[in-house]
Amino acid sequence: MEATFPRGTQRFARFPPGAVRVVVGHAVGLSIGLPRMVPRRYTQSVTGALLGLSPFLSSGRRCQLGYDMTDKPVPLTHEGKTKFEHELEELRARRREVAEMIHNAQEQGTSQNDAEYDDAKMEQGRVEGRILEVEDILRRARIIDETGAHQSGRVILGSGVQVDQDGKLYHYRIVGAPEADPVNGKISNESPVGAALLGKAVGDSVEVNVPRGVIKVKVLKID
Repeated sequence: MEATFPRGTQRFARFPPGAVRVVVGHAVGLSIGLPRMVPRRYTQSVTGALLGLSPFLSSGRRCQLGYDMTDKPVPLTHEGKTKFEHELEELRARRREVAEMIHNAQEQGTSQNDAEYDDAKMEQGRVEGRILEVEDILRRARIIDETGAHQSGRVILGSGVQVDQDGKLYHYRIVGAPEADPVNGKISNESPVGAALLGKAVGDSVEVNVPRGVIKVKVLKID
């Protein structure tokens, strides 16, 4: 494992097996193969992965945090789409700020500003990468029919679902991968638990294979 820790950051412990590079700072990325920087706000917790609430660690081909660009539609709620639009505006404003920082560091040309220049270039890479990612998500966005989901007798994208999971009660909202936030009960339709719940009705039970083992989930209520 190779670890790079920019100034002002702290070492993280217990990275999942298989990660060959870690970048910690304004961004965190774990990947097989080439290193990739992924914004902190867009990463999934290892705990969520082990519970099967995020796609992280669910693929046998590779293990990484973040979101892969493909050509398939990206399901988003209206709220999620608005958040990404606002984030894109902020990122574009930040792009201009960073460009000015780089210009000023180049103009002054001192050793102190060499360090500031390096930091600014790293921030520029993070911002540009995230702009491309958000633009791609919005380009392929397909709005989830939340009204239909609330009225559905089976779990679909946008559904809220109360479950008995190994004897404990949980409430999940099934969303697309970009909006997944297991800590706040929003789980991806591509995660092991999310995928297993799709199509299920009240009273249905399903066993889900997750990295920590097999869990049993029973649907108690759909809203």
